[in-house]
Amino acid sequence: MQMKYSRGALAAAALLACAFPAYAQRAEENPVVGAGDAFGRSIGAERIGLYNDQEVRGFSPIQAGNVRLDGLYYDHQGGTISPRLVQGSTVRVGLTAQGYLFPAPTGVVDYALRGGGPNQTVSVNLIAGPYEGWGSEVDGGLPIGGGLSVNFGLGYRHNEIAPGDVGDTFGRTAGLTWRGDRNAQVRVFWSALDIFGDNATPVLLPSTAGLPTAEPIQFYGQNWAINEAGLMSLGLLAAVDPAPGWRVRAGLFRSEVEQERNFADLFRNVGPENFGDRVIVANAEQQAGSTSGEIRVSRTFDEGPRRHVVHGSLRGRSVVSLRGGASVASFGRAEVGDPAALPEPTYQFGPRTRDELDQYSPGVAYDGFWRGLGEANLGVQRTVYSKTVTRPGAAPTTAEEAAWLYNVGAAWRATPRLSIYGSYTEGLEESGVAPDNATNRGEVLAPIRTRQRDVGLRYAIREDLRVVAGVFEVEKPYVALGASNQFGEIGVVRHRGLELSVAGPIAPGLNLVAGAVLMDPQVTGEAVQADLVGPDPIGQTDRVLRLNLDYRPGDGPWSVDFGVAHSGERPARVDNRVYIPARTTADVGARYRFRIGEARAALRLSVTNVTDEYGWNVTGGGALFPTFPRRYTAALVTDF
Repeated sequence: MQMKYSRGALAAAALLACAFPAYAQRAEENPVVGAGDAFGRSIGAERIGLYNDQEVRGFSPIQAGNVRLDGLYYDHQGGTISPRLVQGSTVRVGLTAQGYLFPAPTGVVDYALRGGGPNQTVSVNLIAGPYEGWGSEVDGGLPIGGGLSVNFGLGYRHNEIAPGDVGDTFGRTAGLTWRGDRNAQVRVFWSALDIFGDNATPVLLPSTAGLPTAEPIQFYGQNWAINEAGLMSLGLLAAVDPAPGWRVRAGLFRSEVEQERNFADLFRNVGPENFGDRVIVANAEQQAGSTSGEIRVSRTFDEGPRRHVVHGSLRGRSVVSLRGGASVASFGRAEVGDPAALPEPTYQFGPRTRDELDQYSPGVAYDGFWRGLGEANLGVQRTVYSKTVTRPGAAPTTAEEAAWLYNVGAAWRATPRLSIYGSYTEGLEESGVAPDNATNRGEVLAPIRTRQRDVGLRYAIREDLRVVAGVFEVEKPYVALGASNQFGEIGVVRHRGLELSVAGPIAPGLNLVAGAVLMDPQVTGEAVQADLVGPDPIGQTDRVLRLNLDYRPGDGPWSVDFGVAHSGERPARVDNRVYIPARTTADVGARYRFRIGEARAALRLSVTNVTDEYGWNVTGGGALFPTFPRRYTAALVTDF
């Protein structure tokens, strides 16, 4: 895979956009303004709210396989979705999942495809920072007649997430949209994202003695441990109203990821003395490809003040992956933060394991709406799952499972300002892939049964200022690194908590998005009773607080914004013998809007982690990696 691109060629591509006049597209992007709640919203590169595509109520919707593209089921491979393909995402959980077809216990992240509109649009984004990072992006669309329009995207980023820790991405997207009578629309898209020159950032596995005390400022990995990967997405979406009261939607998608080079730089058994056993894992070429999609037929009946909608849906996916065959090199005891160069080992890759997975889920659902009173929804799915594993030198083994899954929810409009809601949801969700520090590294784990209950209320202080408060409980098998260093199910985890949200304008020009999650995460099972596993799930905290403010005086060109985030302490080991302290960080930023000729432009300045707080994050596999230090970024967006 050729992944070398000249800056000159990419800059020329950006300048070509100036030849196309367009309506404003990205200069007014601002996730705080217009946010309806604090449960998670992203526009472009900015995210706000309690939740995101990686964490909802302590779990990951992406890892669980709960991804949608414009509301349709999509099985994405590779974790990263190109920002050239999607313009943002919304987390569907709690009240925001009311009326959403087949919600999921771990939450759903719904991505909005970029482009596809009937207007001519071209936006150019030039980025400087953080550190010596830079980037350029072009997104646009052009009507070509006959109901047809094309859209395109091109973006190159040289990322420096911490001093010396660099990596590059090159993304491109092309699409075609047709619009016809009866609300007919057909969209096809192709998107590719190359990741190259990406340093393998060292990760630490803490000992029972405590957290490392070192605070490395410079990158201390190896210049030969470079990750390279390519991701490709291809899709077709169609929708039409074939007759009054009928709506048909369908989507068919292909997602592929190929990791040509992949390294994990591990420091095992690191304590306060800042030394660990250094192991670098080099993975053989890893591949995964998925064909997925959904067809949905909806019938709407109106009956006075009541509206009834009946849905029939069929979702499915077929996934093939090649994994394993890693080469492991040990370098003895090493100091965290020491940038000393190590000799590149001779790799001895082994044979790979082939995983084949097929799943389909037919379902029916009902949504009922009663004007002035409320709404109710009910869904049932029959999901059938089959997984075949072919290990080197062994006969294939097949595991199958079939399950009925139910969801029910309702919202009652008690007063014109107050609504009360509740829901119950079951799911069969993905449990992830074993990390590189596990003995079964790379293994694609079997799906797990999950359940979620919640109840709450929404109160409209004003039409545009709302408060949401609710309690929830999510229960699923606990998947983590066990005492034998095997990654898999080691108990049952339950997240029970309270979530609060306030969002909307609180004064002229001043917008607020604030939220809190107060949670009691708990693990139970035989391993907990035997004191092999702690009662607190690894990486989970009992509190998360988020606050975002955006102030724009009048309709002036300037606006300023402020954000603060707090999280409580969290265990850094499965046995709970080491905890990461609570942490509070703050971000500040500003926007200046102006014109370049007839084009609208906006200059975005931001500083994240203003106080330069140093801390640690931890994965479910027990790997520590540092939080981002203070970072400065500037971006100039122009809509031609």
